[in-house]
Amino acid sequence: MPPLPAANKVVRFDFHQSLGEDTRVLNHIFVQYAGLNSLVDLEAWIAVITGHWSADWGTHLSSDLSLVGLTGTDLSSATSPVAHQDVAIAGGEANAALPANVASVLKFIVSRRYRGGHPKIYQAGRVDEQQHDEQTWDGANIAQWTADWTTFIGHILGGAPVGLGVVEHVNVSYFSGFHLVTPPSGRTRAVPTVRAVPVVDPVIGYVGNPHIASQRRRTLQSS
Repeated sequence: MPPLPAANKVVRFDFHQSLGEDTRVLNHIFVQYAGLNSLVDLEAWIAVITGHWSADWGTHLSSDLSLVGLTGTDLSSATSPVAHQDVAIAGGEANAALPANVASVLKFIVSRRYRGGHPKIYQAGRVDEQQHDEQTWDGANIAQWTADWTTFIGHILGGAPVGLGVVEHVNVSYFSGFHLVTPPSGRTRAVPTVRAVPVVDPVIGYVGNPHIASQRRRTLQSS
């Protein structure tokens, strides 16, 4: 598969987490900057972000889940800086985590309207006490969870080195529609079509989904 096109002046932050036997729980966000970026800047930025993760976001997550690393990748080109920091920061909830496939969904709101999947994260490591019933999360908890994510994003943007100029949380869309591919096996399938230039949309708000979501792969069924 060919590499994805460059997203100019955009950094992808990958939050590497572990939960039980799954050492590859991953969430990511994109942040766009206006100035100049360097490896030194990116390393400093990552240190700021990991410093806020526990108080802003991890407070809602079981201590069974840990943030084990944060990677920042500048997507401007294949030679733009990449920085990583290993950490060991456990969630702030003393109660045991719900099963690994259980997740909360936080939706990222963008102005552009389109059909298909919209930006969001699936967060594992939630606890039973945060549920309202078998299908939904407690309303007050979801409201606080969403507010604390907003605070976390504020600290991420506010912690950017001065040389990066104005920064904002964005979503990057690499695909538009599908095209049919017929491999040698003869079984035709639809494959997402890669854009020549990715579309970058500012994130203008956040909505915590009250419904309990699931990610089957986090039970390691696919391994």
